[in-house]
Amino acid sequence: MRNQTNLDYEAERSYLNDFEPTTDTFMLFLRGIHEECMQYALWKHTSPYSSKASLIISHDVDSQSSMDLMASFADMEAKFGVSSTYNINTHYIEDFVDNDFYTPNISKINYILGKGQSVGSHGVGHFPDWDNETVIPIGNSGNTKTEYKPYYDGQTTTGATVFGELEVSKQLLENDLGVLIKTFRSGHLLWNDNQIRVLETLGYQFDSSFSANTVLTNFPYLCQYDRSVAGGMSGIYELPLTISDSNMDGSNNADTVSVWLDVLIRNARNNALTVLLVHPNRTYKVSAEESFLNQLPSSIETLDMDSLGTYRKARNSFSYTSAIENNILMITVQNMAITPIHKGISLRVRNGSKLSGISIKASDGRSMGYTAVHYNSDDIIIYGFQL
Repeated sequence: MRNQTNLDYEAERSYLNDFEPTTDTFMLFLRGIHEECMQYALWKHTSPYSSKASLIISHDVDSQSSMDLMASFADMEAKFGVSSTYNINTHYIEDFVDNDFYTPNISKINYILGKGQSVGSHGVGHFPDWDNETVIPIGNSGNTKTEYKPYYDGQTTTGATVFGELEVSKQLLENDLGVLIKTFRSGHLLWNDNQIRVLETLGYQFDSSFSANTVLTNFPYLCQYDRSVAGGMSGIYELPLTISDSNMDGSNNADTVSVWLDVLIRNARNNALTVLLVHPNRTYKVSAEESFLNQLPSSIETLDMDSLGTYRKARNSFSYTSAIENNILMITVQNMAITPIHKGISLRVRNGSKLSGISIKASDGRSMGYTAVHYNSDDIIIYGFQL
C-alpha cells in the first residue's frame, strides 16, 4: 500500500520505459508458495481469457498538432483491430499554454470514435502545478464551461480546482460526443492528492496518472483516498503507465520500439499489464507504434482503458469455492444472480492437465459450461463460464 500510494521513499530505479516489478515480486512470491504446497493450485488469471498478458495503448491529446494527427493513429489502429484510449484535453481556454484547441476539433474526435477508438478525460488545462494542492485545491462541484475559467500565466495557475478540471472536461466530452467518460489521466502525469476522491464523486471509474515504476507495480489496483495509507480504499482503479514516447526524436524509432517490446515481454512473464502512452503529435510516431503492433506476441490481449478496467472490476467481484474429489476439480461460482460473469474472466489451474475432470456449477446447483485450454506445460486455463 505504501508503494501504491508513492510513499516508498523513492525506491524506484527509473521512471518509465523500464521493468520495475518490486511490489509484484512480493505478491508472486506468495502465490509461488501456494503453487508449491497445493497439487492443483487454483487462482484468478490476471489477463482476459487465456491470454498471456494485457496491453493498453493510450494517447494524450493535448495540443493542436495532436488533434491534427490523431486520425492517422486511429486509421492505423483500426487496421490492426485495436481499440486505444485517446485522453482528450478539453482546452477551451486561452492561456500561456495554448489557445482553444478543443472546440474547433470536435468533429476530429468524432472521427476516431467512428474508427472504434475510445475517449477519456485529460482535464481542461494542462497545468504544470497540478500536484500543488495549495495552488489547485479540491474546490466544489457544480462547475460549467461558462463559469470555469482557469488560467496559467507561465508561472502559476489561477482559478483552477480539481472539481473544475474533472467535472467540466467530463461534461464537455459526454455532451459533445455522446459517450460515457470513465477514465482520467492528469497532465504531465502529475498527482493531486484530491483527485481520487473527486473522480469517485463525479462517477469516473479508472485513473492512469501514476508511472508503474513509481508505484512499483505493473498490475491495476484500487487507490487510497488522499494518497494516504490511512485514507481508506476507493472504488477507483489505477492503471499504471509503463512505457511511453518520452525519449523519441524520430531517429531512434527502432531502439524505442525495442525497449517497449522488452518491457512488455518481461511483464508478460508475470502475466502483468503494460500501458503504453504515445502522444499523437508527430508522424514518425505512427510508424513506431505500427512497428510495435506488428511485433506483438500473439498471446497479448490489447484493450482500451475502459475495457481493461471493466474486466478488472468484474474479476475483483468474481467469487468461487473449489475442492478436489476423486481427482476431479469441483468449482462453485458464487453470486451468479448479483454479478453476471464477464466473458473474459478465467481461472488458472496448476497441473490441471493431470486432473481426471472438471465440474463447474453455480451456487444454486446448475451446471455451467466452460472452455479449458492448455497453458504453460501442465497448467490449464478455464474461461467462458456460462449457464
